[in-house]
Amino acid sequence: MAEPPGNDRLYCWEQVARVNPLFRISHAFAPNALSPRLLPLYALFAALEQLCSQTIDAELKRRKLAWWRSECLDRGPVASDHPVLKELTRSGAAAHLDQAGLAQLFGSVEQRLDTPAPADEAEFESLCRKTGEPLCALEFAVTANGRETAVPATAACLGLAQLLRESTGQGGEHRFWWLPLNLVARHGVSRSDLARDRDAPLAQALFAEVLRPAHSWAPKSAQEIQRAADESASLRHLAVHAHLQAQAVQRLRSMRPGNYRVALRRAGWLELFQAWRAARRVTRR
Repeated sequence: MAEPPGNDRLYCWEQVARVNPLFRISHAFAPNALSPRLLPLYALFAALEQLCSQTIDAELKRRKLAWWRSECLDRGPVASDHPVLKELTRSGAAAHLDQAGLAQLFGSVEQRLDTPAPADEAEFESLCRKTGEPLCALEFAVTANGRETAVPATAACLGLAQLLRESTGQGGEHRFWWLPLNLVARHGVSRSDLARDRDAPLAQALFAEVLRPAHSWAPKSAQEIQRAADESASLRHLAVHAHLQAQAVQRLRSMRPGNYRVALRRAGWLELFQAWRAARRVTRR
């Protein structure tokens, strides 16, 4: 017997809550006609994010990624029995997801599984942007019919938040693989050092320097989202979600790296008020 639709939605909520609880806040700001499409889309993002953060054999990760790619690109969500893909179909989101956008998403995940660490800050920013671009592009597809394109600062903010969540959610020396090699060498911190104690003074100095340029991305991200917003307010959710993620990353400046995971998963009253203001700005456009 097929699972009732409510069970598929519950499964999607559980998937998202495991990795990105801030979505529950931003989802409340989505236009009513579009909010059902966003839940399974973010559940798909969450499933792939969990894949990257799992402490399992790299080959097993690649096989799991190949399964997701086959279900989405070869069979298609409409033929899948997976709860996330069934909800994508039921909500109507699957009809708006093109092959190129999904291929870009899976390519981004594959890059994070196989690509060596960025050599310097420029490559690091490029990695953040390439991690966030598929997320923006697919949200544009299901909410704005693909009329907009992903913008660099917004994509970079979302990508950095995802890289941080993936690394703080797993153990072992492979986490924080994306730290630029030149900064790791400059601060004299090895990845085994980070696995033992990322709150050590040298590690804290490393993270402070890595995150410094990201603080300039947040205001640029807000400006780009406002420019991209159209009269139908179809991008209201992305505006709020990007704002919450950028604020979470900015809070890390004053925190020990050991507290990053908690900081990335919650928002205070000030952030909620600012999210409401961001949504109001988009609605008025």
